[in-house]
Amino acid sequence: MKIFLLVVLSLTVFYTQAQDLYYPKETITDPNFGTQSTAFGRKIEVGGAGGNKMIISASEDSSQSPQVGVVYLYEWNGTSWEFERSFRPENNTPSDQYGFDISISPTLNVFSVTSLDGLYIYSLSSNNFDWHETFIDYPGYKTAVSERLTFNSGFNDGVRIAVSDPFRNGLSGHAATYAFDSEFNTWVLEQEFIGQGAASTGLDLTWSDYEFILSSPKGGANTSGIVNIFSVTERQNPPRIFYTDTQQFVTPSDGVSGDEFGSWVESSEDGTLAISSFKNNGKGAVYIYEDISSIPGTTIYTENEQLQLLPLEQDGNFGRGISFDQNNLIIGTETISVYIYDTQSYELKNYINNNNFEENNIELGNFGVEGAKGDVLIWGLLPTLQSQVYIMDEAAPIPENERGALTNFYNDTNGENWVTNTNWLSSEPIREWFGISTNVYEGVEHISGMEFIDNNLNPDLSSAAFTSLNKLRSFAVLNTNGDIFEPGDGLPNTFSDLLPNLEVLNLRNWNIGGNLEPISGLDNLQLLRMAGTSNFGEISENISTFENLSFIDFSNNELHGNIDFLTNLDLNFLRIDKNNYQFVDFEGVFNILNDNIPTFIYSPQKTMDEEESISAEVGDDITLVIDDIPEGMASLINKSDYTLKSGGNVYQWYKDGAVITGATESIYTIMDSQVKDSGTYTCNITNPSVPDLVIIRAASILSVEDPLSVEGNFFKNLQIYPNPAHTEIFIQLPEFNNIQKIELYDLRGRLIKMLPKTDRIEIDNLEDGIYLLLFTGQKESIVRKFIKL
Repeated sequence: MKIFLLVVLSLTVFYTQAQDLYYPKETITDPNFGTQSTAFGRKIEVGGAGGNKMIISASEDSSQSPQVGVVYLYEWNGTSWEFERSFRPENNTPSDQYGFDISISPTLNVFSVTSLDGLYIYSLSSNNFDWHETFIDYPGYKTAVSERLTFNSGFNDGVRIAVSDPFRNGLSGHAATYAFDSEFNTWVLEQEFIGQGAASTGLDLTWSDYEFILSSPKGGANTSGIVNIFSVTERQNPPRIFYTDTQQFVTPSDGVSGDEFGSWVESSEDGTLAISSFKNNGKGAVYIYEDISSIPGTTIYTENEQLQLLPLEQDGNFGRGISFDQNNLIIGTETISVYIYDTQSYELKNYINNNNFEENNIELGNFGVEGAKGDVLIWGLLPTLQSQVYIMDEAAPIPENERGALTNFYNDTNGENWVTNTNWLSSEPIREWFGISTNVYEGVEHISGMEFIDNNLNPDLSSAAFTSLNKLRSFAVLNTNGDIFEPGDGLPNTFSDLLPNLEVLNLRNWNIGGNLEPISGLDNLQLLRMAGTSNFGEISENISTFENLSFIDFSNNELHGNIDFLTNLDLNFLRIDKNNYQFVDFEGVFNILNDNIPTFIYSPQKTMDEEESISAEVGDDITLVIDDIPEGMASLINKSDYTLKSGGNVYQWYKDGAVITGATESIYTIMDSQVKDSGTYTCNITNPSVPDLVIIRAASILSVEDPLSVEGNFFKNLQIYPNPAHTEIFIQLPEFNNIQKIELYDLRGRLIKMLPKTDRIEIDNLEDGIYLLLFTGQKESIVRKFIKL
């Protein structure tokens, strides 16, 4: 099992784009108890006896004054990491950058810490109780602690510590190694390595078995960079080893000046070297060198692979941080991604991207990666002061029964004819199927989200499509093509019975229909949207028991009645416009809702009237009234409770969007109608008790014909199609050229625009809804309605 350590801002599960999915199994927070260290987790190292020690550095400790660096020590207890203690040097100053780099021996309880003041070495006493600090006057940039390089198993015998300063001596660089002398119980200088020119010797260094590896990123024959390998031989006198005078070195096969080959160097347990180069204008590359020598005790390195940035071209400095574990090579970048390669084939297995996080300001791998004991540790520096370390574990795959549920969903909704069905029913990871997102719960990857907008989903959706999806958190299907569920049944019990963990339920423009039945069993719901779902009746009061609910959208339905109970919810968003709510429904509750809900959309509303088409002849008297109860609803609605009976109502009638002077009563009568009275009539009702609320009577589309006029039959063969339509409609009329003008109105009678006299009208830029077309001929006019989807 592979485990990752990441430093990120907050606990967020994220998704990778390859087969494996990693999740935060354990969180390690700054142990400063209420304060934060700058860049907590800037560097993480695992090692020590049994690999049971972990050290984490932070560049500044805000709990101390003056603020200086700090290193935290953790102990593995068999199941998790426990904080043990912190390390701070007594003589450090704020500018010393204590903890800039840290290293721990893979097998011994010895670790080192660099600072601008000097090198600090900490070793655990032979009784495993006290940590002893040794200060060496060597201001360092990078450090590396070796395993025991001797056959003598005495306390700390054979361990070496390397330290470097690549900026010393005019950027020529310098490095040194120190060995523990058990006879005098002290650390002694063993050998110095002095760079030449401006080679920046010591920008990185590491140990590989009995070899010391030292980089000079600006050295070499063409200043592309060079990495030197010094073999170590044991001798009898302390400190018992010496470095061969004849040094091996490697340079890139295609290196050019400025590549900075050797900016990062790492060695695997079998001696393979991975060396980074910031070539390709900063994109970077990592070179793999393998030992081809068959002679024990000798090494001959040859270049084997060159890995370059492939999936995410925006990443920079590919190779800023390299680590091996037993089966993986982990490569960091300076920006947002970490890449994982198979160490046998060096094929890309996985990558973790900043875009996979809910918060996109996390800089993964900003300073590199580490690995130990088969676990993979990825760490990075955040752009904020507050950071955490996450131990990432590989999740178990999605259960097969969840895949089966998605197959049912696909078949039920005619998935073959969706607008987009990328990867569905394929062997690609389910998280890469269009519209599907996943998350990890209790160590297992599960389907957590389904989102389809304008994707041509067709009926009929059965409950089998949701079987086994009880981890689903978000379901959003908008603008379906037809009735996904049988109309008139209201909200199916499917959601409450099979999806108890839903947090987001978004069903905009579904033709669910029916009385809005009580919604239960969705106690985790945070967002509920049932806009344009053809529901009528009242919102059930039991919705006020959903303590987590903060977003409600019931707009564009036929809802009415009591809404007092909504004041019991801590809402951030409430939308109930385009329903049948009347002024009386808002009495006593409007100010509470309006003052406490940041976004409260309640206007316009509709009367109980339905849109109607009226045909009349010249001379007829026509009366338009408000509060007609739609056919079929008389048994469901008590008219005396839902008339516009609040005092102070103000009425204003409109014809084709223009105010009708003097038409300010709830009833409007046209006496002795004429052809010119043809048009669309609406009425707006307002009341000072509810500011800005406009209740709109549904449109009455009046067509007055003169039976004695030859022209009265001009529009009798007029057809518009398709209706409903998505992008365009066509007009069919034998004498089309005699049309004088075509005007487009909304349902409130407001003129949207004059249209060109053409038999094809583009509507793709209109919002979804119902619109009116007014056709005017030489002697008469007529109105036709169409629906934009």
